[in-house]
Amino acid sequence: EATAFEFKTGLATFSNGIAFQSATTGSGTGTGYTLGNYEIGKWTGAFTAGSGTITIDSSNNEATYIRVGDLVHVEGRFSVSAISSPSGTLGITGLPFTGVADSVVNGETISVGACYFENAASAVTSPIIFGPNGTNSSLEVRESGTTGAGNAPANKVDTGTVILFSISYRCA
Repeated sequence: EATAFEFKTGLATFSNGIAFQSATTGSGTGTGYTLGNYEIGKWTGAFTAGSGTITIDSSNNEATYIRVGDLVHVEGRFSVSAISSPSGTLGITGLPFTGVADSVVNGETISVGACYFENAASAVTSPIIFGPNGTNSSLEVRESGTTGAGNAPANKVDTGTVILFSISYRCA
């Protein structure tokens, strides 16, 4: 379902945002939309692992976000200061907004972003990052796989590993 907007006679400003008229053409459907949120800020992240711990360097644990309406874009560069036998899933918590259930299709999240590892303990094959699944405010880092959801790379994180990421997701 696509929604397009065009400016006809200008913008109508209301106390709760800027109202747009629908300008859907073609086979899509759309409705008007009120842009009620625009925000730029920083958030503090943390890593989670299926087991063990991964500690982000406190001088490099801040990421940025931009929220426009219900769309949030986050990006960051976190460096690891300590580990204790991490394995299994690798998550990033502390997102500024919780994802919405509409970001899930057939039980799987549809927000996928870019991720890059520097100084990992071993090679990380085609890392990707999944957005929040509608019930939490965390991201999940995976290696691309030929079957299923790929591999959980927490065991490849080491002291000194740097993880860069960028993803957009929908929020309430």
